[in-house]
Amino acid sequence: MTLVKAVQFSHNSIDYEIKVFSDDMGGYSVKSFLKNGKRANPYNYTVDSDTEFQYEWDKGLPAYEHLIEYAANDIKNDTWRKYFKAVQEE
Repeated sequence: MTLVKAVQFSHNSIDYEIKVFSDDMGGYSVKSFLKNGKRANPYNYTVDSDTEFQYEWDKGLPAYEHLIEYAANDIKNDTWRKYFKAVQEE
């Protein structure tokens, strides 16, 4: 996988980096990391090459841009901790 883009932001005084990787088939994978390089959560947002092509054709921007928004919002909304807590309470 090849790094295509990295977006940095801070939330609650913690620095994050969202990275976009391309695969050999023309698809993309988006993952969130802490400043120290460790994963911020286990989520992996992906888009295949056919969907990427159609999205960019229709919207005029790469689909991975939307996935970056999802990844950032999941961090800001504390989605992983909420999920983990809910699973532990079951």
